[in-house]
Amino acid sequence: NLTDRLTHTTRVLSLVGITGIGKTSLAQQLLTDRNLQMVFPNPITISFNSESPSFDIVIHALLGQQKYDAKSQSEQTMIRDRALIQALITKLQSKPYLLIFDMLETCLTADEQGQHRFKEPIFEQFFSQFLQAESMASRIIVTSQDQLPVLAEGRYEERIHQELLTGLTSSEAIALFQQWQIEAATLTEADCLQRIITVYEGHPLALQVIAGEMSDAPFCGEILAYWAEHGHEIETIEAIKADPQLDARTDQPRLDRYTVRLKDLVKQRVEKHFNGSMKRIPLLGYCSVKMLYPGFPLSVKLGCFRFVSFPQKPKRWPLNCCSDDF
Repeated sequence: NLTDRLTHTTRVLSLVGITGIGKTSLAQQLLTDRNLQMVFPNPITISFNSESPSFDIVIHALLGQQKYDAKSQSEQTMIRDRALIQALITKLQSKPYLLIFDMLETCLTADEQGQHRFKEPIFEQFFSQFLQAESMASRIIVTSQDQLPVLAEGRYEERIHQELLTGLTSSEAIALFQQWQIEAATLTEADCLQRIITVYEGHPLALQVIAGEMSDAPFCGEILAYWAEHGHEIETIEAIKADPQLDARTDQPRLDRYTVRLKDLVKQRVEKHFNGSMKRIPLLGYCSVKMLYPGFPLSVKLGCFRFVSFPQKPKRWPLNCCSDDF
């Protein structure tokens, strides 16, 4: 469905959902779709996961320039902005690019009413021109935790599509646990597993973390052993959701509302798992920073060399644990 949209009238596809729901994975999957590759053979991924994300990243990726100053608002700046936008639009019209704007929520800010707008007006100007152009050979896929502001004053609804990403279905979540060799052998185990899936609303990241915990010592794939340790947490959340006043509460824990409650629930689960792993493997924090942060890549060979003084396990052990967990 999304492929068809991009090959027809949709110019901006917005994938919206909370952290870990699979926005970036879906965007990358679309990037490797054969049909899309044939229509848009020039893929570019632009990540706004940096300390100071700005429109300059777009300019550099497409035009090779890094001279944009968002703070300047002089008349000359406005003229320059219009020229930059026109150059970008012309380039995107000349060749069929498939752009991914990943983590665009970092470029948004919310007002008192909770409505989002771009921190830099040039984003709005760019998207408006992109949508208004009479012809456009390229497409843009946006991933964001927050819904984008209204683009081009809402005049081109047929050229914009927002896809709200929700959690895995029950069967998909069970298949995820099976990938970790965790399968319910009794009705009691199946019930426990289903209650976990329901509480976390099929959130892929949370369920993957739980599956990793469940497959590791001391549970070793035993669902009931895991429930004996963590079942009270699930029961507490079930009680909150069973609150008869829940419908009237603004913090109703639903994925499609992007509530703080569910975000905190996932965050707490990931943090708890990470802290537990840190106690078991003191060097895991170092591995995580070096392997996961893009500014500090760490190869396996170099990692083993740096862990030469770590006597308890083979030198690859911290790296393997980091890879398994994250």
